[in-house]
Formats: sequence, structure tokens, C-alpha cells
Amino acid sequence: MNLLKRLSTLTVCLGFTILTAQTTFAQHHKKGHPHHKHHPHKPHPRSKYHPAKVVVYAPVWAHHKKYNRRWVYFPKHKCYWDNWRNVYVYKVDGNWTTIPNKPKTIEAVNLEDEAVELNDVEDDDDEIYKSLENEEKM
Repeated sequence: MNLLKRLSTLTVCLGFTILTAQTTFAQHHKKGHPHHKHHPHKPHPRSKYHPAKVVVYAPVWAHHKKYNRRWVYFPKHKCYWDNWRNVYVYKVDGNWTTIPNKPKTIEAVNLEDEAVELNDVEDDDDEIYKSLENEEKM
């Protein structure tokens, strides 16, 4: 009888210990815990121009296409369109310039045929043209 009493106490204690360990393990390893970050790098800061909700863009120069991303690049002309601010970004005398109207150098060009939409990672970079320029130099 004494042995049976000890075994049942031991079983209860062992069960409690296992249950507590599983609960602690599950809480410690839940999604979002610091040990389980999906992106080990520092998060990219949000642009002050970032729209509050998802938007599909129809820029003035694109009559038949829609865009989901902020930046559209025109490689032949080394010019960018910013869908968030509705401006062109291009170089003038070695400096990046932002204007709301089509640059004179590409006034007659059908940009819709030459547009390359950049990816969503680059959306929050307010000066992506500088980053891409540095990559081209390498």
C-alpha cells in the first residue's frame, strides 16, 4: 500500500512537470518570439510617403497598364517614376532631380513600353535611384 501511494504521488508529480514544461516551451517558442524572427536584419524604416492602404496605380503616362509598386524604372533613359509622389526622378548635370512633368528629353517617348516595375522591397526607399546607381557602377 505504501508503495502504491508513493507511485501515485510520483506519477502525479511527473505528469505536472511534463505539462508545465510543455506549456513553458510553447510560450517561449511561439511565433514572433525574438528567437524566431523571420528577418534577422534590422527592419527597413517606412517612407513618410508610404500610403496607408494598398493602391493600384495608373500613372498619367500609362494608358493601358496598372502598377502595384511605388517605383517604375525606364532603363533606356535612366529615369524613374514615383507612384507615391507622382513625380519623375532623373539626373540633370550629375544631380538627381524630381519634377511632376515628363522630362523634356523623353517627352515624345512612349514610356509604357519601356517601364520596369521595381519590387516591393524597394518601395520604402525614398532614394532607390541612388542605390541602383551604385549597383550599376560595380
